[in-house]
Amino acid sequence: MHIEKNVCDNFIGTLLDLDKSKDNLQARQDLVDIAIKTELHPQILEDGSYFLPPTCFTISKKEKLMFCQVLKNMKMPKGYASNISRCINVTECKIVGLRSHNCHVLIEELLPIALRSCSPSDEIIHILVEISKFLKSICA
Repeated sequence: MHIEKNVCDNFIGTLLDLDKSKDNLQARQDLVDIAIKTELHPQILEDGSYFLPPTCFTISKKEKLMFCQVLKNMKMPKGYASNISRCINVTECKIVGLRSHNCHVLIEELLPIALRSCSPSDEIIHILVEISKFLKSICA
């Protein structure tokens, strides 16, 4: 269950582009070092800062708001999970304070549904559904 929490936190952080995101400048510079995925290499701007090109899992602000709104408005049976909606800040598109069981329910059941609602690429949905099925089979 704690591995599920780490996977869930990293997936949400990367998807919503939070501080815990694994997609950062260092990761992109590693792509340069091993000479793969040239379309994702960081670009140096005129002022010396870096621009990270969008990835296949980058979703727009509107899609992030819709994703968070769907998760916040989900109704679940009593005792199924604690009130996950308290952990979701829709205006800032942040999900914080999830416990291990909340992440267990999110990664296995709710994230694929919520992600389909904001309709990012089919590739992202397929990856999350496969991760969800894998984790569900391990916990079964």
